[in-house]
Order: sequence, then C-alpha cells, then structure tokens
Amino acid sequence: MLDKEGIENLWQWVDSTFVQPEVERRRQTGQLPDDFKIRQFRILMPKGQEAIVQFNDEIDWMAEAKRGDGQEFTVEAPVYIYELDRIESVEPPEVDGRRVAFIFFGWDGTQYRGCFDFSPNWPEEKRVAAGLAKDDGWALSPFLTHFLQGRIEERAAQLCLEHKEALKSIGLWLVPVLLPYPLAQIAKHLSLNDEASARGLLTTFCNAEFLEKIVSDWWRIQEFEYRRPLIEEALWAHREGKYHLSISTLLPHVEGIIVHWEFNRGMNTRFKSVSRIRDFQQMTRGETKSPFLYTSVHSETIDFILTGPVLSNFQNWQDNLDPTFPNRHAIGHGRYEPSLFTEETSIKVFLLLDTVKQLIAAQKQNEQADASEAT
Repeated sequence: MLDKEGIENLWQWVDSTFVQPEVERRRQTGQLPDDFKIRQFRILMPKGQEAIVQFNDEIDWMAEAKRGDGQEFTVEAPVYIYELDRIESVEPPEVDGRRVAFIFFGWDGTQYRGCFDFSPNWPEEKRVAAGLAKDDGWALSPFLTHFLQGRIEERAAQLCLEHKEALKSIGLWLVPVLLPYPLAQIAKHLSLNDEASARGLLTTFCNAEFLEKIVSDWWRIQEFEYRRPLIEEALWAHREGKYHLSISTLLPHVEGIIVHWEFNRGMNTRFKSVSRIRDFQQMTRGETKSPFLYTSVHSETIDFILTGPVLSNFQNWQDNLDPTFPNRHAIGHGRYEPSLFTEETSIKVFLLLDTVKQLIAAQKQNEQADASEAT
C-alpha cells in the first residue's frame, strides 16, 4: 500500500515516462483531436516488450456483468448501456492471452483514482511465495468493479438526461436508485414513443420487495428514523394496494423531511415551500466535491420538485391536475382525483423520498470527509 507521497511519486513517474511522451507522439502525428482530454489511461507492460499506452475508450476490461432484465447475454452480440444492471467482477488485463503488469488511472468525477499490478513480471518463485495463483481471485477486482460500475451509471445518466423531458412527462426525474437499470431502459422506451412499456417496467421493477429494500436504508438518516412508524405504515398500505393511504401519508413528508433536516442544522426555515426547497438546494449542492452523477441527480431532482407537479398550486377547484405525480397542494386541501392515487404514483413518492435521502446522505458524507481532512 502506497502512502500519499508514494502515490504522487508514482503519478509523476507514469506521467513523465509514459503518458506525456505518448500524448506528444500522437499529437505530432495528428492522431489527437483538438479537444482531447484524458479521462482514463492504462499502461500495459508485457514482459520483455515495449509498454502499451491506452487512453479513454481504447481501454477495455474483461468483466462479468448482469443484465437488468435477468436474461443471459447473447454471445458476440453488442451490449447496450440500457441493458446493464451491474458489473460483478473484473479480470486482470492480458496481452496475447497472458496476464501483464499494468498501471491504471481513471477520473471518477472528483479526482483520478488508480491501481497497479506489477506481479505478472515478477519471477515465478516470488509470485508463488506471495500466493498470487490466478485461481485464488484477483485482489484488484473489487476496486475496478466499483470504478466501472460508476462509469456505467454515469453513462446511463447521460442517456437519461438526453430524454429528461420525456421522463418528466411521465412523472420521473434522474432517480439514482434506478440507475443504471431500469431508468435507462425506461428512457429508451420513451425515445421510441413506447410510453406503455416505460410505465410497465417502472411498476414491475419497483415492486413491494424493492420498496422494502430501499426503505430499509432510510433509517440511518435521523429525520427518516424519527418518522419510522409513519413510513412503515405507508409501506404496509402500499403493499396492501391501499394507495390512498400510502400517498396521503407520505407526500407531506417530502417537504417535511427537508425542513426537519434544515432545522436540525440550525437553520431558521422560511415560510414558503419554494424558499425551503431553494435552501435545501444550496445546502446540498456539494460544489466541486460532487461528481457528475451527484450534481446531475441534485439539479434534476430540485428542478422536478420546483417546476413539476409536486408543489404546483391549483387556482380553481376544477383546474386540471397533472396525473403523473401526486400534487401535495391538491391532496392536502382535500381535492380528490382518482388518477393521483395509483400504484405508479405511490411508487414515485417512495422514489422521491429515497432521492431526498440520498442527497442528505451525500452531504453528510462530504461533511465527514471535510472533518477527516481537517484532522
């Protein structure tokens, strides 16, 4: 394990020995576009051969992955981002069928993270002594699995952002717990004007077991734990198909949890709902410490709450209401529209609360990181 100084020394050596010379070589031969940026690079070092320097999409990994629909992959068929659910493991890189030493660094949205493995170039007796038999599992697989999963989620989010107006039209935003699957697949259905399949996938995927699983992670946030009896009753109601009860119970607490969280942080909460959400937006922004995925989820969620049907007012009793998401103002004032109380709309309230939970949890993690750096 390298300390901070060791990592910096490794970075400088790799940059000066491999990266910059390869960039300059390609630039002189006209192989680089004007806007070239290094998102990731990998140095493969086959024993007894010249090093191979790879950038960005030139890098590939052999990995075990799972489809979102549970089906098997078709051999030699292309795999699309909207089909993927998760990366489960990653294999060591090979050249001509043999494992090779390598160095890898990739940008995760906040900084470059990397790993290296020089053991394939060690003498065999040293490899045996270190217990590095290939069948024993690869120690770097968890790191690369996590990194690649993040890249997949980021690309799925980019696909969803391309169709964010279509998602919004059916009452959805960039829901983090649904990335990469099924949200990217839902966006794909919408891009083909297949709204029925998009809605069907949402309700099928977000069944009662799925909701129970995401709710079980809410209790680590104080403002959710405080409401645990209420939330568990709403979850019971949803499971029993009593969506009038689940929606009416949970909907006020989208804003309620936000205000409670602000109050617990010593803030004098403001009177208007929009102002409270704006305060929440500022308090959870995260600035430069937040990678692409977080900032996208953050901005799209706030926009959905402020400009969508969540907090919109109705001026007259007979005004048409947007049926894609329950309207807090209408429901709170006793306006009854059957289209607002469905399995799908109940699911969306749970999903919005889960998104609020994730924004709060990310802010908490940032603050803990700041405190750790300060000490």
